[in-house]
Amino acid sequence: SGLGRYGQVYSYFGSGFRDDMTYAETQISAWIIDGGLAMLILGLGAVVVALADTLRVARKCPHPVIREWAAGVFAINVSLFFICFGQMPFLTNTGQQFWLLAALTHAADRWVRQQMKAQANMQRAVGMA
Repeated sequence: SGLGRYGQVYSYFGSGFRDDMTYAETQISAWIIDGGLAMLILGLGAVVVALADTLRVARKCPHPVIREWAAGVFAINVSLFFICFGQMPFLTNTGQQFWLLAALTHAADRWVRQQMKAQANMQRAVGMA
């Protein structure tokens, strides 16, 4: 059907006739209405990749505090994933929270690893002198 066939977007930009409005009550149905099977696969795929990365940080980050925070972020984001089957979290601020927490977790892990690499390079350079 394409974008804007349901919800608030339709009420602002649609034809105004309720007869051609499509109803979506879950995130899964919203993704299917927006772009069919491809959008469903891409939407769920992006969420699963973000969850997998957060779990990776929670299990393998060299910094223990970031590992602990990543575990909490993973728990919150898993709950949002399951909400997709009953509500539309990615059309609300809750979806923004999911992506923000996932991005911050990834960035923190990357920063720690870069700092450790820089420190190791510095130690090697000092050792060579």
